[in-house]
Amino acid sequence: MNGAFDLLIMALVFASLAAAWSWLGSWSGIVSFGHAIFFGIGGYAVAVSNLRGGSPWYGALGGALASVIAALICGLLCLRGRGYVFTLVTLVAGAVAEPFVAAHAWVGTHDAFVFPPRISFFNLQFDQKWPYVLLALCVLAAALGVTVGLRSVRIGYYLRALRANAPAARAVGVAALPPRLAVLAASAFVTSVVGSFFAEYALAVTPHAMFALSIGFDIALIGIVAGPARPWGTPLVGAVYALVAHALPLHPAGAAGVAVLIVQGAVVVSIALLRPEGLFAPSPRRRVVAARSAA
Repeated sequence: MNGAFDLLIMALVFASLAAAWSWLGSWSGIVSFGHAIFFGIGGYAVAVSNLRGGSPWYGALGGALASVIAALICGLLCLRGRGYVFTLVTLVAGAVAEPFVAAHAWVGTHDAFVFPPRISFFNLQFDQKWPYVLLALCVLAAALGVTVGLRSVRIGYYLRALRANAPAARAVGVAALPPRLAVLAASAFVTSVVGSFFAEYALAVTPHAMFALSIGFDIALIGIVAGPARPWGTPLVGAVYALVAHALPLHPAGAAGVAVLIVQGAVVVSIALLRPEGLFAPSPRRRVVAARSAA
């Protein structure tokens, strides 16, 4: 039973991460490979809180705010154009994050920190796994709620216009930076909260578990494949990914691991260019046929 709970929690975690990623990646068509940084900030924030005997709730909030600040700084510098600069910057940042954290002993005296047992809701530690499932479901429901809400609010229309034709959107008065910054900040906040939850669930953090570049690629792959067109897309793809990752070593060491990342990156960029609404969205031809039938 514990194995089933572990698998379910991992599926919910990756579904939440992918849903948050899609607000920028799918809605505006700007790919980020560095979301593992926000994930890791959230995990290490609760690690610091545990180290000092504080509440992980405060640590999670502090980590989320730190992630938002980092996202806004990066966005202000890189999100004014078509977004290619932002993609490259997040790729470089994601690649250096893990070795940087590993080289600086922020938490404890080693590269791993195991949380002391403090079983209570206040400390986000439970002696059974079903409370973690409920918390993960709440986070996923909130993330999917934002995704659905973007369909009917002005910022969602702006993002889709910028994704479809940024010069034309700007020509009719749509400013590119504010909506992109808004969804980037929201995405960083949720990603950091999920990182805090995952760290409390695992009761440990390591640079590789929280900041690995492969995590950013996995988030991007699930998010771009699922897309925002169907609310059930991210839970489904997240569950499939969790099952496959449980059965197969998706990120082997050495040259094979680098090759996997290259393939993942190529898939993400290809889908972002050809099917930005995800593989579950109706094809352009089907949409044209449907529109003609309605007319």
